[in-house]
Amino acid sequence: MKYQSKNFLKLKFKIFFCLITLSHSLNSQICVYQDVFKGGVTGDGFNPWYFNESGNFNIQIEPNSTIRKAYLFVSVYETPDTRTLNFNGTNIELNIENSIEINNTVITYTNITNYIVKPLIIEVTNLINPLISTYPITPPLNQPSPNLGGAFVEYYLFVAYENTALPIINTSIFVNDKDAESVQQFPLLNLNPINLSQDVGLAIHSSHFCDTFVDGSYVKVSNINIGLIGGKEDNSNIECAGVTGSFYYQNSTLFGLSNDSADNFMKGSDGLANINSYLTSSTNVNIEFDYQSNKAPESNPVLQLFLAYSTPCDTFPYTISDQITSCKNEQVQLLATGGTQYLWQSSRASDLLDLSCTTCPNPIFSGDSSRVYTVQIWNSDSCSVIRPVSIKVYDTPSLGVFDLSLPDCGANNGSLNIATNNDSIVSYQLDNQNIQTEGIFNGLSKGIHTIFFTDKNGCSSDSTFSFSDTIRTNAYFKASPSYGFLPLEINFDNLSTFATNYVWSIETESINVETFSELENYTFDSSGYYFIELKAWQFDASCADSFTLKITVYDNFMYQIPNIFSPNNDNVNDVFGISANVPISVKYLLLNRWGNVIAEGNSKSSQLDKFVSIWDGKDASEGVYFYQLEIDLIDELFLPKIDLGQEKNKIEFPIKKEGFLQLVR
Repeated sequence: MKYQSKNFLKLKFKIFFCLITLSHSLNSQICVYQDVFKGGVTGDGFNPWYFNESGNFNIQIEPNSTIRKAYLFVSVYETPDTRTLNFNGTNIELNIENSIEINNTVITYTNITNYIVKPLIIEVTNLINPLISTYPITPPLNQPSPNLGGAFVEYYLFVAYENTALPIINTSIFVNDKDAESVQQFPLLNLNPINLSQDVGLAIHSSHFCDTFVDGSYVKVSNINIGLIGGKEDNSNIECAGVTGSFYYQNSTLFGLSNDSADNFMKGSDGLANINSYLTSSTNVNIEFDYQSNKAPESNPVLQLFLAYSTPCDTFPYTISDQITSCKNEQVQLLATGGTQYLWQSSRASDLLDLSCTTCPNPIFSGDSSRVYTVQIWNSDSCSVIRPVSIKVYDTPSLGVFDLSLPDCGANNGSLNIATNNDSIVSYQLDNQNIQTEGIFNGLSKGIHTIFFTDKNGCSSDSTFSFSDTIRTNAYFKASPSYGFLPLEINFDNLSTFATNYVWSIETESINVETFSELENYTFDSSGYYFIELKAWQFDASCADSFTLKITVYDNFMYQIPNIFSPNNDNVNDVFGISANVPISVKYLLLNRWGNVIAEGNSKSSQLDKFVSIWDGKDASEGVYFYQLEIDLIDELFLPKIDLGQEKNKIEFPIKKEGFLQLVR
């Protein structure tokens, strides 16, 4: 890196051979601004490189003038993050996506890297006060070196002011879109006629002209050497921050500002000269920069050139829509009036394909990215003005993340909430209803909904949502009890959720219960199995949920205990046990006549045969035995335990029985 300052003398020694080179093109530079009016122009530069150095633009505006146009030129190296500079108390966002990009210039640091330089133009007309001559600027703070991601580094303020008391002036701004070489030629062709008898001001804005010993460049006009330039500017502490021409031009006279003089020569950090005596044509100006040393060839980039001169051209009224916004995939009409001929141009030939015409006053632009055109407007006297036309193309907006709540089945209670997720959207419209500023929509039904939305840039889009509904109803009830003996009275406890309407069905009998949720004190007078179904819904019967419970109703409880059994393997009365009409469990104890325990334990019946086997008596002798029994309902079938039986003869479980049993063979 060849850039140097007092703090970088040691660093320079280490990287002395890391030089800057620029390639060359024979095409004319890009004229982004040419104007004919009564008044004057002024300009000043400030080049702090990427360091945290504030400075001032010092300009001169004739009293009683009005500001016609003002531009702030910014050089952008590589692709820096968005930064903010402060211009005369106003913060300006520097964003390579949002600024006017003319073209790319490649600056090569030999053996290190290639830098892409993008000259940006920011219009600051409304920030210039004709009574103020000093404009402070604070560049973005804490920028990295350009080779570490990029930086905004060089600035020039140009102001054109109108004053009817002054004669006509022609001014032109040329942006360099060519790479540099040790010999850089700038043919400025087909200009508005120059009055060669009056001053012709040439000011340059450049960078890295470090000194006039080994790092300067000779300046030639019409192949005549007018001086050797290089060195530190007065308004910057950075030694390699120049050279910059500071001037103002009015009354057909060139004036120098700062360390620049309005003579016929350039010298050192003086980047201003009156070049009328060197011109051989009133419409063409040929400028050349020759690098003086073989140690670091091709190292001095020229950024902008400024011309100001008296002209025989007359003023003429014209209008241009020079700040245009568009949305991606939309067409926008450009506007120019007041001329007899028009020419729309771009530094990139491919950009012209996005215009419906290039020689009409109002072409249709259909591009999908931001860019800048220039429009040249000719008056009837063959004089022209040139203005940049900036077109900012905004991306199509999107909703991003949003909250979606589906409607309940049969209801219009769905919702969509995007208000808290995307503050760039400024208006919403759902299903062609009223436009609103908040993205909150309630009362949505099942189906397809379309939302149209517009962002703060005026760009619109739409999204379609397919709303399915959801059944939140959960039908459920409990039966108390869920089994029993005739006659059986059961209370049904409805525990359904998200439901307001119910239909109970008992076998084939439907009991419509729409005004209450419980089916109380229903009596079953026949034994058997009953399936009780509850259908429940909240808004629409077609969205019902159902729940079914099996109820078992037994006849009166009956059981039988034999007093004799014969275990002789004839399959008749071979086992001592208890028969019942419902599944039961039995806890038993059997004793012989001497009180000895013969059998002890627990046994229960199956669902099928309802018989509880207690003792097989295989090894016992004939005789009489004593038993003690506790008969209970099986827990898993009869929970909780309840009293069953006829009203006058209730059975209380467990049933305790004692008796004698005779074994015979």
